[in-house]
Amino acid sequence: MIIFLRRFAHYAVYLLAGGVILLSCFALALRVLIMPDIGRYKADIEAGAGRAVGMPVKIGEIRADWSHLNPRFSLRGLTLVPAGQPAPLRLDRVDATLSWLSLALMEPHLVSLDIDRPTLEIRRDQTGVILVAGIPVNSSGASSPFPDWLLRQRSVMVNDGKVVWIDEMLAAPPLNLNHVNLGLASRFSRHRFGLTAQPPASAAQRIDLRGDLNGHSVHDLAGWHGQLYLRADAAAAAGLNTWSPWAQSSVKRSLGNVRFWADIDQGRIQSVTGDVGLADVAVSLAADLPDMTFARVSGRLGWSRKGDRQTYSVQGLRFITPSGQTAEPANVKVSFTPTPAGKVESAQIAADSLRLEALTAISGAVPLPRQAHDWLAAINPHGFIEHIDLNWLGKERFRLQTRFRDAGMNPTRNLPGLSGLNGEIEADESKGQAKLDSQGLHLIYDKVFRQPLDLSRLTSEIKWSGSASAGYRFDLVHCELSNLDLDGQVQGNLTVPPGRAPVIDIQGRLNRGNGTAVWRYLPRQVGDDAYLWVKRGILGGTSPETTLTLRGSLDRYPFDKGGGLLQIAIRMQDGVLDYATNWPRITGINGWLTFRNNTMTLDAEHGQILGARLETVKVVIPDLYYSPDTMLTVTGQASGPTAAFLDFIRQSPVNEYMGRFTDEMKATGPGRLHLQLVMPLSEIDRTRVAGRFVPQDDSIALNDQLPGLTNVTGALNFTDAGVKGEGLGARLFGQPIAISLASAKGGRVHASATGSLTAATLARWLPDALDRRISGSTRAQADIVLRPHSVDLKLNSNLAGLAIDLPAPLGKPANQETPFTLSAQERGDGRPPVAFRYGTALAGVLMPGDSPARTRLGIMFGSQPVAMPKAEGITVQGTLRRLDFDAWRRLDLGGAGRDGLPLRSVNLTFNELLAFDRLFHDINVQVGPEQRAWKIQLNGQGVQGEVLYGPQPGTPGDSLIGRFKKLDLPRAASTAVSRQAIDPNDLPKEIDLAVQAFAYDRRDLGEMTLKLTAARDGLVIDAGSLKAPEARLEASGWLSASALRNTRLNLKLDSGNLGQLLRRLGYSEDIKGGELAVQGNLDWRGRAEDFSKDRLGGALKVELKNGRFTQLDPGAAKLLGILSLQALPRHIVLDFRDVFSTGFAFDSIRGDVMLDRGIGYLPDLYIQGPSAKIHMKGKIDLSHESQQLRLHIQPSLTGGVAVAGALLGGPVVGVGALIANKLLKDPFEQAASFEYLVTGGWANPVVAKLARPVAENAPVRP
Repeated sequence: MIIFLRRFAHYAVYLLAGGVILLSCFALALRVLIMPDIGRYKADIEAGAGRAVGMPVKIGEIRADWSHLNPRFSLRGLTLVPAGQPAPLRLDRVDATLSWLSLALMEPHLVSLDIDRPTLEIRRDQTGVILVAGIPVNSSGASSPFPDWLLRQRSVMVNDGKVVWIDEMLAAPPLNLNHVNLGLASRFSRHRFGLTAQPPASAAQRIDLRGDLNGHSVHDLAGWHGQLYLRADAAAAAGLNTWSPWAQSSVKRSLGNVRFWADIDQGRIQSVTGDVGLADVAVSLAADLPDMTFARVSGRLGWSRKGDRQTYSVQGLRFITPSGQTAEPANVKVSFTPTPAGKVESAQIAADSLRLEALTAISGAVPLPRQAHDWLAAINPHGFIEHIDLNWLGKERFRLQTRFRDAGMNPTRNLPGLSGLNGEIEADESKGQAKLDSQGLHLIYDKVFRQPLDLSRLTSEIKWSGSASAGYRFDLVHCELSNLDLDGQVQGNLTVPPGRAPVIDIQGRLNRGNGTAVWRYLPRQVGDDAYLWVKRGILGGTSPETTLTLRGSLDRYPFDKGGGLLQIAIRMQDGVLDYATNWPRITGINGWLTFRNNTMTLDAEHGQILGARLETVKVVIPDLYYSPDTMLTVTGQASGPTAAFLDFIRQSPVNEYMGRFTDEMKATGPGRLHLQLVMPLSEIDRTRVAGRFVPQDDSIALNDQLPGLTNVTGALNFTDAGVKGEGLGARLFGQPIAISLASAKGGRVHASATGSLTAATLARWLPDALDRRISGSTRAQADIVLRPHSVDLKLNSNLAGLAIDLPAPLGKPANQETPFTLSAQERGDGRPPVAFRYGTALAGVLMPGDSPARTRLGIMFGSQPVAMPKAEGITVQGTLRRLDFDAWRRLDLGGAGRDGLPLRSVNLTFNELLAFDRLFHDINVQVGPEQRAWKIQLNGQGVQGEVLYGPQPGTPGDSLIGRFKKLDLPRAASTAVSRQAIDPNDLPKEIDLAVQAFAYDRRDLGEMTLKLTAARDGLVIDAGSLKAPEARLEASGWLSASALRNTRLNLKLDSGNLGQLLRRLGYSEDIKGGELAVQGNLDWRGRAEDFSKDRLGGALKVELKNGRFTQLDPGAAKLLGILSLQALPRHIVLDFRDVFSTGFAFDSIRGDVMLDRGIGYLPDLYIQGPSAKIHMKGKIDLSHESQQLRLHIQPSLTGGVAVAGALLGGPVVGVGALIANKLLKDPFEQAASFEYLVTGGWANPVVAKLARPVAENAPVRP
């Protein structure tokens, strides 16, 4: 064996070497002899290629080269001429790389075949034969070997080609596929390919077709198996239908992406799986039905077959209809096995997550019988099928299992409508069971109930069994139901015998019931009048126990003529019964409400009517169903508070019988009422009434405005015809009065009363702030006439015995008689006009409105008549000789005017008006609204202008804006008012005053402006100014409202002629000329009214130029009110007439004054004059009018004029002038400067010369 192997290897090596030598020789010959001159062999190549492809082949040009070790041929102008085809197939360029296996296979075998930009025509003729470039691929005759030869090549590539599809069977226009790229790779019997193409834009954006197949010949499809994949982007069914085999299919339009996988076995498609995501889908399943349209469709579709059994499935199917109906991702699987005749005798359906609303929305487009379409449209099923499994076993045999939630349907003539049903069902052809567990069940069954029923919870189990021949029995094993109205259980059964009416036997018990909901559960057979009465009449109550019995043949229901029993017995607690319109309700009912067939009875053991206790009340409706004049009878008696029976009268038609005079009556005390009512439910207005009310020593008030009556006795009888009082008497304010009361035709009632009127009584009609200012009592008489919807009242008194403690003109002593009258006439609106007069001082008329803002009140001061104002609010007018406004301000009227009655206008003229301790003469004041603010106009002696008070745009809070042509403030009569502290919270947020001509105590101060802003603890002086021809004063700062903070003022005073300014202010012209500039600040601890000299602080810079002090009044040698709050820039005037006699001229006076707690410090003050130069420093005490100053004086040796003067800023400058004058009496003897110490009071200063060497004399800095 070893020897044999050695010999075999030896010969194999020689054989292989020989083959390699031969192959090399052939390759060498091919390369050297044949390929360089390949054109000589074109005919041979055409013949060989023709034999391979099975048709004549023509080559325009041929080139040859090498691809690695394989020869490669490049063909130009290649033409294939199929047999019987008039148009040949032309290929511009074909590159073929020849495999050496061609020698072994004895046919051209290519490593690769590349076809560049070919144009290929594929045609399906009218017989169904498909021809590719004229080559038939599915004909039954002789077949072309070209397709199979092509499958034997290792690699075939088509680049950027074009395919034209012509379908003569569909008579469709040609379909052009551009940019076709094809790759085919074959290994033995396995063929993998990929093709991409661009169809027309109306069909799709791109097509991608791939395959992995196994097979040997296209003419033997039964031997093929493998997989195909197809993807189309933006595929449009409307365009594809033109060329697709399903051109007449039901898919009319769609747009989206699709992917399909197909499994092939034995040449047949065994399964197809596809993913779709489509929009704007329209499907037509029948010509006479509307299109099935979807806004979007997505999911996975599947079809498969295994033997004869076929299965259709969808997974994750979701669609949205144009109306917005959305189907959750659903799974459906349908399997069936058709018979050889094509019929389906059994099937299995399994589905999950089905939204019935979405399916119902598209059901109209599904081919179904017309009755089915109508039935689905009528019931409109909705809900969610979580799972369903249906096995149809043929004929009448089936098995069903399903689970659902929120299921429901619309009601029909015979079927109830429901929603919110949850449960599961198991059934077959002979028995079944349903378990329900619903929360939020809504039931509509118009055939039984008038109103829909809502159950917050329903749990039940129903079993059934039977057959069509033996009948059916339904057992309600248990049922628990609850909602806001009830909570209970029901059991029973229903038997449906064949050919006879069903028989029912139901028992129920409720542990909780709501009386106001009884009407919802009444059978529809209850008549309309009775049904509406129960609905309107039972307004409250609960039931701890309710029993239900329904027994009998349903063809005798509602058993009003026998044949069964329908009984509902309700144990009522705290029931409320509104038995008739316009009659008071009965409350607190405890008893039994029973419905037995066609009769209703309410037996109340006790109850209440408006607080009165009822005894033995009975309400009966004898026939609930068919009576044309259903009667309601109510009988009973009550005892309780009289107030309750007055309410009964007011809330019943009895009130009209009495002329409504009890509308505003109030009462305390007991009484008794007997009542009987007979009411036709269809005509409640024909109710017959009989009753009697007896008060028992009660207290009664006719209304809130009139005084109450006590110890009322007598009786009041009433029927539906009228009312009459018997022996009525009472006491008023502790005094006996006689009352007469009688009704007449038209419902009129006459009443009269006489008695005393005290201050305590009047306090009820007066504001709280005024009731304590009235004392005493007086006699009064009242006459009242009551008509339907109207009341006339007249009250007269001379007020003798009443004292009124108010300022003039309203006050009076008790012994003074002042006639007072009041009249009111109500005409049905409840707001009668009221007119009153108080002597000759005041008259008024009041028209109440439905709110204070709509009430009209006119007041006239004086003896003139008053007219009703045309506008809502208070209108005040008239003339007063004198009004002490400060006296009215000092009154404690807290609480007055808080009822919200708006002020409309004020127009008052005063001969004298005392306001803020200042007396104004002949002044007219007009007040009225201006948008959201108040406009106050003032005209009189010394005052002319207007004030706007209220909110302004852009300003938080209220503002006060005053604009005056003139304003002359009189001097205050006392300081009591001015010293009163001002609370910033009581002031407007902003104050803006401007006066063209401002005067104080008849002193003209020029034009004045002032702007203030209220802050938390005071007032901010934003800007203030006084302008006169001689001077201008500007000020800003802070006015404190707290004693713990400082008030601060910033001042700037400029005057071109100080002498004339002093004369304007009322002083003698003590200074000739003088240009003054003062700037600085003042402050003191506390509020503005806390100003005092000993608290004064601050800093002032003073400069006075080019003036002369004249001979002055000796009495003015004191510093008067320096920098006080009452006169901020008041001048300091000094006189030393006993020293100076001719006055003192100055060029300048300048320096700083520092103030601290009433003491002024002078660090440096310089006086420059023709006679001397003066430098002083020290301090002055404003509180004690004293000083301690040190003066340095340098006389002028060139002048001979005596020094005299008074210096601005205090006695400091005056003392300096005094010393200088003494020194200059002998100017030729004093040639050096001197220093002096000035102490003592301002009026009598003590001057002491300070010794200093001559060498120390130094010039004074100007």
